[in-house]
Amino acid sequence: ANRALVLDKSINVIRAIKSAPFYVVCLVEGLVAGAGVEIMLACDRTYFAPSARLNWSYGRLNLIPDMG
Repeated sequence: ANRALVLDKSINVIRAIKSAPFYVVCLVEGLVAGAGVEIMLACDRTYFAPSARLNWSYGRLNLIPDMG
């Protein structure tokens, strides 16, 4: 039940980003993984700091991200 609640809240964040009436920018500093990658991809523009690292395990496993 807890996982479903977290997933619902994460999906709501992505829906809010996609339906925002303004341009949404993401700045990645440090490591981004899991749901953070999916939220990052929902943004209109993403910038990476020199310290940014991306953990995209879905791609290595040929899977589709949990949140679409």
